[in-house]
Amino acid sequence: MDIRPKELDFTLGSETYALRCNFAVLSDVDYVYGGVKNALNAGSFYCALTFLTAMINDAHRRDGSKTRYTTAQVSAMLETDYHGTAVDLVNEVNALVFAAVLGSKAAADNTDDSAAEAAEEDTPKN
Repeated sequence: MDIRPKELDFTLGSETYALRCNFAVLSDVDYVYGGVKNALNAGSFYCALTFLTAMINDAHRRDGSKTRYTTAQVSAMLETDYHGTAVDLVNEVNALVFAAVLGSKAAADNTDDSAAEAAEEDTPKN
């Protein structure tokens, strides 16, 4: 069984990050949500943004950089530098998160449903 974290090359602006959802990322998200389970149950776009921010900060940490971003800073960068949709972003992040927490097979089963739910939650109701 391969227990190494799955990795995704993610380009934002002029930088490409090797994103991983590992124990450092889970620890950062655990701190924000008061538990990883709470974060997974939240299933919101902000939750995906929190995981993404933690993964970008972890990539900087692994590269020896002292650069760290807040979710607000990552959100601002996404506005100008990300060329996918919100659902695309949630799918990419959730694939890494579910693989880390649930394992690869469960991740494949859960990613599409969670992205649709997260995008729906964040859509304003008229």
